[in-house]
Amino acid sequence: MLDREIRGRVSGLLLFAFFLLFHLRFLIKRWHIFDPVARLNSLLITLTIILFLSAYLIRKKAVEFPHGFMETGYPLLCAVLPIVIYHNVEILLYISPDHWIYSHLNGLFGLYSHHLLGWNLCSMTLIIAGNLITLSSMVFLKQSFSIMVEARAPVYGGIYTYIRHPLYLGEMVATAGVLIFRFSNINIILALLFVLGQKFRAGIEEKKLIHAFPEYLDYRKKTGGFFPKFG
Repeated sequence: MLDREIRGRVSGLLLFAFFLLFHLRFLIKRWHIFDPVARLNSLLITLTIILFLSAYLIRKKAVEFPHGFMETGYPLLCAVLPIVIYHNVEILLYISPDHWIYSHLNGLFGLYSHHLLGWNLCSMTLIIAGNLITLSSMVFLKQSFSIMVEARAPVYGGIYTYIRHPLYLGEMVATAGVLIFRFSNINIILALLFVLGQKFRAGIEEKKLIHAFPEYLDYRKKTGGFFPKFG
């Protein structure tokens, strides 16, 4: 039977391989209608997913493994929320507008039509900025990356010199941009849940890291969680 480290590595590889194929399939279908900025952002996302995938090939062995739902299933739910926010409106494509439930679902999943919403400068800026933060975070985190709450060698360099969770910050900024682009009742709720969920997830991870690496406590005192600490 494969040990836990190998099982986690294989599971992560399969997960992100599937995600990459899903993303590429989406790009192939939509590439011809994307403007240059959308294409740039799509390439950033593709590169980030490839870094996630490659991280499972080169990451360091865990010092402590996850236990229980809050360290296994809960982080997975947080990880998929941005994907749900981006794609949930597509559920309406599979339901006839004449069906009695369509109007109810449209109230939840239907996008608001307003000149301040949609694929505009604000949403594009947030999405690209968020994906750039995520990408730069992965460059330094890659050997310690994990979706589940595990204790691997802490990263203190690069962007982690200033904040402890730049990866989550990047994801939250990008999700804010997606929310503007995909503004709906359900996405407002999901985006708020995502931000609160990531904050809570970060706290769980920090407890794990402090237990495995006591020096992490000193690092936490000197840095901000999601924004640099001044003074």
